[in-house]
Amino acid sequence: GEGGAVVGAVAEAAHGLVGDAGNCEYSNGKYEWDLNPLKRTGQQSDYFWKSPITQDEYYINVCASSRAPCFPSNGMCLAINFGPFIGCGVSSTSNFLDYSPDPKADGLTLVYREGSKCGTTTRTTYLNFKCDKSVSGARLDRVAQSTNCRYDAFFSSEYACGKRIGGESDSSGGMLISWGWILFIIFTVTAVLYLLIGMVIKWKWFDAEPLSLDIIPNVDFWKALPGLVIDGCKFSIQMTVAACMFVWEKIQDCRR
Repeated sequence: GEGGAVVGAVAEAAHGLVGDAGNCEYSNGKYEWDLNPLKRTGQQSDYFWKSPITQDEYYINVCASSRAPCFPSNGMCLAINFGPFIGCGVSSTSNFLDYSPDPKADGLTLVYREGSKCGTTTRTTYLNFKCDKSVSGARLDRVAQSTNCRYDAFFSSEYACGKRIGGESDSSGGMLISWGWILFIIFTVTAVLYLLIGMVIKWKWFDAEPLSLDIIPNVDFWKALPGLVIDGCKFSIQMTVAACMFVWEKIQDCRR
């Protein structure tokens, strides 16, 4: 926002360019992520979010120090009621985790530690990036604060969609082709082979006419199949009605 740009200009004059936390890549052995494109550098302002309830302002950079005037520089800076800036985690101490809010979801978490003093401990920030291919770059959706001096920032980003090591993944972090498509492809290929092989056999060995219905394998069965399905449905309905009536009669007998 505009507040982030103003603070960024003040910070640059105060302590120079944004510090870099180094390589911003993560792999958990199955998938890999690269958040380097999300770093705010040069004249770019921080990711900014303002609490609609407390009016607290959060300034965040990814794998680099915020441009907000926290001393020393922190990856996330918090301004409470327009007061002094509080460092909530140093980007140079960062480490990655699988997506903290839901390990089964596609995404990752970046942790900033060793922020300013908070009672007997120091402040820690968790940047939670959830996969959303509709978001160009990254969007800071909200920031939540817990009672143990921990902050959780929630991002949506196309860069949070993990890539399977050795090939790309889909948006859910799984296979490029879902199991549903695999089953559909197997069924389609099987059906085509059944028809082609059956037609060749009937044509070569049973003298079926190529352009007649007789060329279809097991044609009598397929002709009778709709009637068999209808009979099966009727039978199921009759049995269900009979079972319901039996249960109802038993209930009536118990009431007498």
